[in-house]
Amino acid sequence: MKKGIKILLTIIIIATGLSLSACKDMKTDEEKEEITAMTDEQRDLLLELSINDESVKEGTLSEWQIEVLRQFDYAKEYLARKYPSHTFKIIRGCEYDIYRDYTDFSFIADDNKEKSYDMRIDIEKKDSGNVYMAIDDYYGTLLEEKYEKELLKVLQSSCIQCVAVKESMKNMDGEEVGETFDVNRIINEGFEITHRTRIFINGKDEMNPSTLVDQIQDIIKEKKIYGSYIVYVLEYIPEDCIEGNDFLEYVSNEGEDSIIIRETFQQFNHEGEE
Repeated sequence: MKKGIKILLTIIIIATGLSLSACKDMKTDEEKEEITAMTDEQRDLLLELSINDESVKEGTLSEWQIEVLRQFDYAKEYLARKYPSHTFKIIRGCEYDIYRDYTDFSFIADDNKEKSYDMRIDIEKKDSGNVYMAIDDYYGTLLEEKYEKELLKVLQSSCIQCVAVKESMKNMDGEEVGETFDVNRIINEGFEITHRTRIFINGKDEMNPSTLVDQIQDIIKEKKIYGSYIVYVLEYIPEDCIEGNDFLEYVSNEGEDSIIIRETFQQFNHEGEE
């Protein structure tokens, strides 16, 4: 009888040990962190943002890092829709936190490492998941020259002495203002984006150069071409000045001696404001 009890206790002990061993193995499997597959671009971005480099290299990511990858995927899809003829690489970022509800990314276009651009992703938290909305400043690189040419035509129709326009579109804007955006919408339809325009006028031999500035202001106000403007009436037009960049460099180098009048004004759409 005692022998039978000993055998039974031995069996129970062995069974208990096997059960505990199996539970331990199951727990170990559950505790193993999931490995996230990443592209080199994604990994480089997280390494830029993270303190624990090893965990990123291994692919064992925390929830906030996984959220950054979701925003990364949205950003790449957004850029591809907005600028289908170009390629982009996200190189830096600053993720959203308790102090702000948006993420900043910096990116380069078409493998050009000489210049980077910025985008912002606003994040709205919902029960069904985060909703993203992006804006960026790359569009200016594609549209500035087109806008300069079209605006110069309009200005010269009113002021023949207008010789050049230099445009600056550096603010961020949304998906509508992409590579196929028609810049004539700004000139003819009152489409408003934030931009600054420098206008250069030949004031040589003009008895009343201020009338030239008036002509420029009148046509801009008449057509409701919204933006910020600096008008330069110049004493002399160098032969090597052709484009807006040339004139901007000229007045920067020569200073006030080259300028008869410098007039600054703004026109914005205040419809609907009280």
